[in-house]
Amino acid sequence: MNGKTIQERTLTYLEQLTADVFRAIEKGNSYATGQFEKDGEKISPSRLFDTMRYKARIELEAKGYELKDLSMDGLHISYKGYEIKVLKTQKDGLPPLCGKSKNRWKFFNHKKQPSLFDEFAETIKEFGLEERRELLVLYRVGRDGNFLGLELTCTSNFEQLYAPMPLDWRITTRHPASIQAQTDKYDEPSKDVTIFDDQEDDQELDIFKDGTND
Repeated sequence: MNGKTIQERTLTYLEQLTADVFRAIEKGNSYATGQFEKDGEKISPSRLFDTMRYKARIELEAKGYELKDLSMDGLHISYKGYEIKVLKTQKDGLPPLCGKSKNRWKFFNHKKQPSLFDEFAETIKEFGLEERRELLVLYRVGRDGNFLGLELTCTSNFEQLYAPMPLDWRITTRHPASIQAQTDKYDEPSKDVTIFDDQEDDQELDIFKDGTND
């Protein structure tokens, strides 16, 4: 369709969301690193990521996204028919491991995802978008603590809780400043957009607690 890949079409469909998340994390990162510079302190990863996510939530809430279950960890957003988790990558650039979290494993493992025939199904099929509805937005942070960007990704099927998670595809999102104003080709975004937080993900330490339920 129009010579674009499925990931390109899906990113276009979700680009308002990824742009808002990009701006929010970017602002959160700028604030957090600025605090360390102001205090003359060495960057602490755990404090850096906690502050980034906290500030990002405030930015997203200001844009009208609904927040539930406020915590200091990754965001989970319901948007235009998709369930999307925003998580920090591991050092290898891949999503965090599932550990003993069965809910996270089900989210990442598309064999366990039900087929959906809701109000968005026709649009997703018509425009050739990703039919697997649970996607990841991964953000990267450099060794110096600076935000490096976002990727929209789709995980593949896998069976091991502690194995690196394979990705079927990944695509880098554009910086919001580079996105030209244009008429949306798709339906208007749903007003029922929900953001809630994964309370058990200790992303900054790459530690996954036993018995998590995210």
